[in-house]
Amino acid sequence: MHLACYHSSVEIIDMLVKEGSTMGTHAGIMGTIFQAACQRKDSARAAVLEYLLNAPGFDPTKSSRHWDSNLATACLLTDIGIVKRLVELKVDINEEDILGRRPIHFALYKELELVEYLCANGADIFDLDLMERNALHFAVASSRLDVVKYTLDLNPDFVHAADCDGWSPIFWTVRECLYWDTETTQRGAIIEELIARGASITIQAQRLDRQWTPFELARYYDLSYDITKLLIPTPQAAQQSEYASAWARILSALDSDFVVAKRYEVLYGYCDICLFALIGVYYACTECEGFAICFKCYRSRRIVHSDHEFDPCNEDDHASGESDQESDHEGATDNESGDMEEYEDCESAVSDEGERE
Repeated sequence: MHLACYHSSVEIIDMLVKEGSTMGTHAGIMGTIFQAACQRKDSARAAVLEYLLNAPGFDPTKSSRHWDSNLATACLLTDIGIVKRLVELKVDINEEDILGRRPIHFALYKELELVEYLCANGADIFDLDLMERNALHFAVASSRLDVVKYTLDLNPDFVHAADCDGWSPIFWTVRECLYWDTETTQRGAIIEELIARGASITIQAQRLDRQWTPFELARYYDLSYDITKLLIPTPQAAQQSEYASAWARILSALDSDFVVAKRYEVLYGYCDICLFALIGVYYACTECEGFAICFKCYRSRRIVHSDHEFDPCNEDDHASGESDQESDHEGATDNESGDMEEYEDCESAVSDEGERE
């Protein structure tokens, strides 16, 4: 039945149902039969989902370990029409998964209309997940400015709140999601919006073996100069920050090569915890087939996947921070060199823009 919902036509699925195939089981990475259908990428998906929602014996409240609730999966993979159908079937709109995420958290990766609909129907957008991420941590993943503004308007303090590793939403803004129909073109506008709402760019947060700034994270992702320049404070703001010595080193090395992920060579899929693209080093569970986490979520593995061990993959990518910025900065990619001239005069350029904190 799962394979039919993932691959076959409504007619085949109907035949299996009439022959007595069960609709209530779940199968590994495919999840429930509804979740298997959600993963389709063809034109038949809508018809298959509609058939399941109307089929006798279909239980919309079923969940699976990999995809969690049907509603959460629909928020992430389908459209608002399917989500509305599930809500009309009285599913729990605030059902938590094993990581403390609710359907609203998955909706925040998508369009504003979906977020507004869930909130209007009782979704709690203010709860944190087990990694202490608030709604804004999820909203910035969408890279949609309207979703970010809506979330900030609900709670302006979201902009300052850090997750379990000290990552405020501005750190998550510069990460590359690349899945779930997220945008990429509005990242700069979102960074400017967060700064206007009081986000600090002089802060540091934990990486695997040391701390780094939003600017260093953006350089690791090899983002364009138009983005990274937004994350460079003025010399005065850097000197007055809690991390003045770190910023003195960074500002003195703007014309040097920074450690950059080999992200333009290979993408490895997405992290099963944060749902962002696996860029650079990542970690594969030794027992759960297909379960992998990014370098960020690896720090939180004892919170989110405590029973199993992980093997590192693509370790030579320097994401572990073994090559410190104070060294010779080996590992920078060739496509970074084109921006170096722009960084050489950056310190004097930003001083003319006014103080940014």
